[in-house]
Amino acid sequence: MALELLFGRSSADHELALLQRIQQVLATDKQAQVFYIVPNHIKFETEINVLTRLATLEGHHGAAISVPNVSVFSLSRLAWYYMQNDSIYQQANLSQNGLTMLVQTLLQQHQDELQLYGNLLTKQGFIGQFTTQLLELKQSGLSWGDVTAMADGLTNQETLQMKLHDLATVGRSLETELTQRGQYLSSDLLLALKVYLATEKTDISHH
Repeated sequence: MALELLFGRSSADHELALLQRIQQVLATDKQAQVFYIVPNHIKFETEINVLTRLATLEGHHGAAISVPNVSVFSLSRLAWYYMQNDSIYQQANLSQNGLTMLVQTLLQQHQDELQLYGNLLTKQGFIGQFTTQLLELKQSGLSWGDVTAMADGLTNQETLQMKLHDLATVGRSLETELTQRGQYLSSDLLLALKVYLATEKTDISHH
């Protein structure tokens, strides 16, 4: 498996350093498939800029904005690319809207247990913000037991303690619900991708 992580150099133009490295890869491996990974929220802007600059470096002036064998993907899009036809992805992928609706249901179910947020369930924008905070905690690598222990260890920070309690309460319930459904959060889906790529289901020797 010839996987390679490319990091920007110490120069001011990190993107150019990556694009020049991509040029080298494409020149030395005619079968290469290159993925330029970017955050979800800047994917479109970066895709246009990266492909335009790379096309210019390759001498494709005036051509459509595309470079053969080079794709600008978010990590979630990368998971889709490899696993779109696999039952793991088809069954496990949960949309952002679906996740928000599920969190809303769980908040209502646990409303009497909530120490800080019990009266905010109908506030505009609250469900989305709460869902984002759940995802951030999950993506940090903390378990809900870790979050609870963190809350218990705080002193003179009652508001933060109550906030962490509520997040852990709903987060634990969310994890149980998703397990029963056979679904994953986006961060867990990346773990599934890691396992998938470690198998011999697909040849990634030139990726």
